[in-house]
This record gives sequence, C-alpha cells and structure tokens, in this order.
Amino acid sequence: MAWLRPWSVLRSSRRRDGLSWWSWSVPVVLVVVVSVGLGSVAGGASEPVVVEAEVLSASSISIDPSDDDPAGNCLSGTAGVTDLGLVLPSEVSVSADCEVVFGSSNDTSMLTISQTDGLGVAMFGRPTGEFDDGFGTDGHVVVDAAGTSDEARSLVEDGEGSVYVGGHQFRVLKLTDDGAPDPAFGTAGFVNHGNAGGRFFQTYGISVDELGRIWAAGVLAYSGRLLPDGSLDPDYGSGGTALFPGDDPSVVQTIALPGGGALVAASRDKAGGGREAALIRVDDAGTPDPTFGDAGALLASNSTNTCEWPRFAVQGEAIVMITYCNSSRRLVMVKADRDGVPDDGFGTDGYRVLTPGDMGMADVYGRDVSFDPEGRIVVVGNTANAGGGTAPAAETFIARFLPDGSLDPDFGSGGIVTYGGIGTHHAGRGVTVLADGSVAAHSRADTGAGMRSFVWLVRADGTADPDFGTSGVVELEQPASAETVVDASSIVMGFDGRIVTAVRTLGATPTQDVLVSRFEAVGIADYGVDGVSFASRPNGAFGACLREVGAFVDAEWDEDGTCVNTDASTWNPIPPSAAAGGHVIARSLASGLTEGRVWMRFGLGPAPSQRAGEYYAPVTFEVIAPNIP
Repeated sequence: MAWLRPWSVLRSSRRRDGLSWWSWSVPVVLVVVVSVGLGSVAGGASEPVVVEAEVLSASSISIDPSDDDPAGNCLSGTAGVTDLGLVLPSEVSVSADCEVVFGSSNDTSMLTISQTDGLGVAMFGRPTGEFDDGFGTDGHVVVDAAGTSDEARSLVEDGEGSVYVGGHQFRVLKLTDDGAPDPAFGTAGFVNHGNAGGRFFQTYGISVDELGRIWAAGVLAYSGRLLPDGSLDPDYGSGGTALFPGDDPSVVQTIALPGGGALVAASRDKAGGGREAALIRVDDAGTPDPTFGDAGALLASNSTNTCEWPRFAVQGEAIVMITYCNSSRRLVMVKADRDGVPDDGFGTDGYRVLTPGDMGMADVYGRDVSFDPEGRIVVVGNTANAGGGTAPAAETFIARFLPDGSLDPDFGSGGIVTYGGIGTHHAGRGVTVLADGSVAAHSRADTGAGMRSFVWLVRADGTADPDFGTSGVVELEQPASAETVVDASSIVMGFDGRIVTAVRTLGATPTQDVLVSRFEAVGIADYGVDGVSFASRPNGAFGACLREVGAFVDAEWDEDGTCVNTDASTWNPIPPSAAAGGHVIARSLASGLTEGRVWMRFGLGPAPSQRAGEYYAPVTFEVIAPNIP
C-alpha cells in the first residue's frame, strides 16, 4: 500500500523588490491554519494547528475550513488527508477534491504552490537499504581531516543535501550533496577552531539555521556559531563562542530556532551534589533568555541522582527533553512549550520518570529523542550500560510515547521494541523518524571481531521493515582503513528521504577517521505536461491539477471538470521553487476578496518496478498580495 503525504509550510518572506508575501498595509494579526497532508495514516484526525503571526497584511490562507464538509479531503491539522487508497505498481490513484481558500482583505492576492526541497523530484519513498552510489564511493565517505583525532560526534543535513559533521574540539566538516568536501567551507570543507574560547572540547551538537549559520554545542561549557564559510561568527557571544550558565556545565546539544536564537542543552553541577540536565534559550547573540523556563532554565532532574547528557527535540511549539540518571538507571522526560513552561498534560506536571521496571529492562539508558509526524515522542537507547555494566549483553531499544507521556500500546510490545541480533554491548545512539512514521535507529555493537555500526528500521507499528536490509537491519560497511567502529554517533533523515549516518572509526595506527554513509531512497518524478501517463514513466509520476475555481478568481492553471485523465495536459508538475514558472495556481480578481476558492486534485502512479511503500511530497502553498506578474 502506498500513500501520499505532502507537508505544507506557510511562510512570510520579504522580496527584493520591496513587496512581501503577505504584503503591506497596517499590521494585523494573521491567523493561519497550517499543516496539510495527503495520505492515509493511522491515528485519525487531530485538532487543527493555529498559528498567530503579526504580518504586514490581512492576507490569509486556509485548507478546507468549511463546516459543510467535516470529513474534508484536504482538512488542515490532520496527520493524513486526501486518501489515495491502495496504489499498486502500474496503476494510478487520483485524490478527491482538496479545497484551498485564500485572499486578502485589502489587496488582490494570488495562490502559489511549490516544493519545499527546491528539486525537480517531489516524491520520495522509503529508504531501500542500499547505499546511495551518488554519495562518495558507493554511498560512503571516509575523511581523514585531523590526523589521529578525527571525531564524528554530531551530524546535521541542511535541507539542500549538504552534510555537516562536528568532531574533536571545535572542528566541523562540510560535505556537498555528492559527498565531496565543500571547497567554499573552511579549508577544503574542514574548519578547526581548536579549543575556541579556551574550553571548547568535542562538538556534540550541531544545527544549521535559515541563514546558513552553524550552531554548535561543545562539551566543557561552550556553545558556538560559525558563518556559512566556516569562520567564527563575531556577533555571537565573545568572538564566536558563548559560556553556558551554571557550575561546570557540559554542553551537548543545540537547535537553531526559526527567526533567530537557539535552544542549548547541558548537564551541570547542582547544589547539594550530583548533576542535573538543563535547557536554556539564547538570543541571536548567544545571551541567555531569563524569561525561559524557571529563572532561565528548563530542568529535568531529581534531588537524589545525577542526571546528565540531555537530548531534546522540537516540533512546532513543543519541546521534549530526555536525560538518563546513572545511579537509579532511570529515564527522565520533560515536555514543555517554546517558553520552557512544562506541559501539565504530559505525565505529572510535564514530567515523566521511567525506571527499569516500568520499561521491562535491566537498565534504561535513553540516548536520543525525536517527534514523529503525529506528535508522539520516540526515544532510542540501550537496555544496559554499553561499556559493561550489569548486563553486558545490552540490546538497542526504541520506545514510543503518546503526547500525554504514556507508552504507546500500538507500537511494538506495550510501546517498546528491542533488538540484539548483532553482537553484544549495544549502544543505541541516534534516532530519526521518516515521513510515514517509521523509525530509524543508529547503534553500535561488539561482534567479537570489533565494534560495528548498524541502522535498524522499524515501521510505524514497531515491526521490522522487511524491505530494508536483513529483517530491517543494515550493517555499515567497514572502510579498509578501519579495524573497528569507535562509536555510532548520529543519524538524520535528509529532505529527500535519504538516511545519513556518521561514525568515528579506529585503525591500527591508531588513527581515527570519520565515516559518513548515505542510503538511497526511491524517487518518483513530477508529472510533465507531455501526454505521457503516470504509469508509463520509468519511475512513476506525481502531479496536481486544478479542477475548478470559485467566483471572482482567475485560474492560472488550466481547469478540467474532472481531473481524472492523467494523460491530459491539465495535470501539472509541482514547480521546484516559488521562483519557478508555473507556480501560480490562481489569482483574485478584486481587492478585498478573502474567500477565493480553488479545488485541486493530486495523482500518483508508481512504476511497474516500484515496490510497495509509503511516499511523501514536500509541498508548500503560499499567498502573495497584491498580485504581481
């Protein structure tokens, strides 16, 4: 079974010609209903997500807000809508109508559509378990950038295919989409700022903001920021680094926030002994925000244990942070809003504490956390101390929690799945969630012939993906220069569905290198207006058509009364960007029209060779006011 699921992002951005999308006039509060999806996903409808933003126009957009069609085919805020049903290879499925309402109370306006990834291929499916031969050598890149002390402590992908790896001290490697070091970044794709600020040691966290700046988290008190060329940003902190507040902190993660600033997590000493996990929010200059959380920090700890090495994730307005407590071997979770106020609908007053007994494990070492598309929380870790501990035959676990903090009974066995099929001393380190809710975990295990790194992919119900490697597991290939994998540090899902991993390896010298690997993903091309059917294309096709427009709206795309003929020229590819030709769907004919309506349909036709799977298309609807050419 295959289904389509485009993510809809509504943005406001200023144009170079002085106009803005959602343009001028007096400031108003624009209420926008966001998140449009196309697909059939378990879990049912959720309440619409409403975002209030002060913009320079009364322009607006909403997706099927009408009360006369409560089961609407393009209902915003739901996890999956416009069900394409069962889509088999060589067959075509066409969605029901998707109604989009747009307008401006003081201008004319136009509705546009484009892809969020900027590529000519909108549809991507699940990773195949094969490595991407367009990346490095057969899907792998081995980098010896710093002699004997290369590291791969953190990893991020910037949405355009570039990969960044954080390493020893304040070292960052940047690879282009084909795996080559980026010549415009530092020296041959690599920067080494040493112990910038005096104490920066190990870049454990890394993220990239919309300006291309790299935010880094370094153990031993510091966070830092680099400019797109890899140089230290003089506008951040003191010469590019900023001290995390508290006693003896170890900064381990940072995530840049839209519009500027970042969240930064660390473990630090607390009064009375032990350590606590803390999250702070910093502004664009690296200055802590005293209004965040309680006196400037969101804490996840208790009074009797050392709880450290926090990891956190952000989805919309929600934040979730996890930490593990050494002496009690427990997992502590806290969920809060973007201001650091705990969510009283999660656990007890925003906190959830799980002991080994609660999880059915010898120990509970939570190592990484993410949200899935439904807002559920996914945690990966291992069931015992991976360095030996009380149960050296540790397994990797994935646990999924509902938004209220309870374990999800629809995932695995009572919300948990475990894997111990490769060796012993498992160390689950990284997690990423695919567009269909599948979970990919990155782990390390001792095979008896040295440490090896592997990726484990489970479907949204917790069962192993039989089409990915062997029973859902792929062992990363060992480079010729390495005898063993030192650690499995990071995993991300790129904008096009390709999984990327980074590890550090150890050779006989000994020499540590960085190994970055990327898996391929099945791609389905955009439909072209050339009269060739979806099913006749070598890799299948995806497209959209305009069935009808309402009164006082002028159609830019050709209208078709039914949009069922996938061979007709009324079917359009989704333009690769908002600047591309053909991205304007319709325009209002008069100023002040706030309920301009268009009805669209989407079609998907997998190729004969396409395997069954779930597919997603990153699609963006935008409103520009006033109309421009």
